[in-house]
Amino acid sequence: MNTADRLNNLDAFLHTISEENHAGLGGEAGYYVFSYDPKDEMRIRQWTKNEIELFRRAHRPVVEFDLYKIMAELLVEKHPRQKYEDLEMRTGSMTRVVNAANSVLQIGRPMDLMLDYIVKRIPQDNAVILLTGVGKCYPLLRSHKILNDLHDRLAQGIVLMMFPGRYEDGYLYLFGDVKDGNNYRAKPI
Repeated sequence: MNTADRLNNLDAFLHTISEENHAGLGGEAGYYVFSYDPKDEMRIRQWTKNEIELFRRAHRPVVEFDLYKIMAELLVEKHPRQKYEDLEMRTGSMTRVVNAANSVLQIGRPMDLMLDYIVKRIPQDNAVILLTGVGKCYPLLRSHKILNDLHDRLAQGIVLMMFPGRYEDGYLYLFGDVKDGNNYRAKPI
């Protein structure tokens, strides 16, 4: 199935499921991953913009979280961007920058700044939550960590991650070949 057909199916799915009071088994939000060919990134961005407008016109709660924009905003609140660039130049190691960014953002910890940012800005319990900007975050932020940790914080709503790559057998492959991690709870669309 081509991207246009898959997006049409996604549109129908979202509009149907968003009309329901959605809570998963055990009072969890519904988690979904829409994987796509990274070459279609610009088409996906335009679709997302249009979809948000359709939801707003229909007075349905929807919010987009561009993970890259959030990450960049939170990192520069703590330290100037130049500090991260200097760290990479000084150490010659992107791994050190990744570790520093994850430490600053407290990824995977109780005070995770990314999750706090997202959860505090969800307009209501039954909102459609679109997670975008996944590819732009690599390698500083791994999307599976955000998706997995949201499970502990959200009891209702629909979480849809727009993922440039593949989602197979519970594993996310960013850009089709970088193994990003696993998420057994999210359903592929």
